[in-house]
Amino acid sequence: MKTIKLLIVLVVLVFMNLPILGQVFTPNSKGKQTVYINAGLEPAVLTSLGYSYRFNFESLANDLILYGEASVPFGDFEMNDYRIKVGAQSTIISSNKWDFSLNGYLVLRGTENSIHSATNYGIGFTALVGYYESCWFSALELGYDKGIVTNIEHTEWYKEYFYSDAKDGLYGNPGRNITIGLRGGYQISNFEITVRGGIFKTEEFNNPVGVPYYGSIGINYHFCK
Repeated sequence: MKTIKLLIVLVVLVFMNLPILGQVFTPNSKGKQTVYINAGLEPAVLTSLGYSYRFNFESLANDLILYGEASVPFGDFEMNDYRIKVGAQSTIISSNKWDFSLNGYLVLRGTENSIHSATNYGIGFTALVGYYESCWFSALELGYDKGIVTNIEHTEWYKEYFYSDAKDGLYGNPGRNITIGLRGGYQISNFEITVRGGIFKTEEFNNPVGVPYYGSIGINYHFCK
């Protein structure tokens, strides 16, 4: 039974340590506010919906974008699996049409089934180096994601029929992922169509469990200039 419990914990930690590939915002977007939707392989098939607001502070050389995003697996109408992320992005260096931006975020990931419920807390960063014209862009992105800790609560059914001594509580999650990919987009009026794709590795640059690549397509709508 200890072996079964260990396998369950490992599966949860692998699931909760999947890379986070949410929105990275375009520095030259047309509008202070943006709503967006993304769909793609991350490596599960996810759908994400988000909102961002661009702040112009006189004390800062560049704009600051704050955002929130919620994601669920495609077709999961019961919302048993979810991901919630809040973060900020700002340009660090820009020269002519070239831009270097950093995006940092906090992330909450959860899953629930007949065996257990698990909630993971993590952080991540994405660096974006790109060339931006007035209506299109192309960029290289490098991401780092770390699951810090996972809280696991076993169900009574599992304790009664499989392992009565299953321990609930916090499990340290040392897993870390690196993502490397390309991103592009094209703006038509207030709409922006984006595509992205690339690979992800463990921090040791090994292939993770599952599909070692990602890809998605998204639509942004910018408003309130």
